[in-house]
Amino acid sequence: MSKGLTELEVFTAADTIAASGEVPTNRAVRAKLGTGSFATIQKHLQTWRKNRRQTVVTDYQLPPALIHSFAEEIDRQVDEATSSIRAELTVTRSDMDDHVDQCLEFEDQILELTSSIEALERERDEYKTMATARLDEIKRLEVQLSHTHAASEETRTQLATAQLKCESLSERLAAFQKEAEAHSSETKTKLHELQQTMESSKASQQNAEREAAIAEEKFKAQYEKAIDLKSQLDDLRAQLLESRKEIQDLRSELKETYQNHAQDSDKLREQIALERERNAELERDALVAQISPAGPRAPKLIPNLAEEVSADANTRQ
Repeated sequence: MSKGLTELEVFTAADTIAASGEVPTNRAVRAKLGTGSFATIQKHLQTWRKNRRQTVVTDYQLPPALIHSFAEEIDRQVDEATSSIRAELTVTRSDMDDHVDQCLEFEDQILELTSSIEALERERDEYKTMATARLDEIKRLEVQLSHTHAASEETRTQLATAQLKCESLSERLAAFQKEAEAHSSETKTKLHELQQTMESSKASQQNAEREAAIAEEKFKAQYEKAIDLKSQLDDLRAQLLESRKEIQDLRSELKETYQNHAQDSDKLREQIALERERNAELERDALVAQISPAGPRAPKLIPNLAEEVSADANTRQ
């Protein structure tokens, strides 16, 4: 809603409209200025009408005494002829002012409702984007966890529970998004109904007051429902963050378990290699001991047997 509209701006616009042969109404002045609230324009336009009625144009110069006599007689006859009309006109103007005030209040409420709807739609889009990003992150984590080589049974159980919890939260979030969209559509429908009610209020004041009261109660209920939906969405966001932390903890535990298994495997390989070397040496020594009584041919056979034993050990490795 625009603010800061001055009286001079409204007077200038009204003069321009009147000079073109049209009636300077609230809507015509607002269309001319392109800004301003109807309440402010109405207030300044009433002042402009009073000042315009007080303008007197004198075309002839008459003697003051004659002018005074004419004026008194005219005033007397006008008062007699228009006393009842003035009374009715006063009542009519009072009623019109009441109707104008009510119409201005309805128009201000429509502007406020429109702003609220736009804010709710922007907030819904933001939550939808955040939910999509979190779902993508959960899927990425699931793919990474699926490539882990080894994990304990308890860790797998915890991971499955966390995944089910995330899926449940995602379904609840989708349901809340649908409910928010339905709520936004319902609010737009109510806004359209309120606009129709405002137009009909110009013909009947009592119907307008009753419809305005009903619309106000419905709007309050819808606003409270929107606040409740926002609170529930905040809870879901906190639960998603907690689930994400649990998944990260599980990844850390799986990584640590995998590193421990890898270290144990390296140690086992080293021990196996040492045992194989020791066995090869023992076999070589046993063969040498068996061949030593063979006489003069022993020195020639020992290197060949040692080479065969060493090759056999290498083949086993």
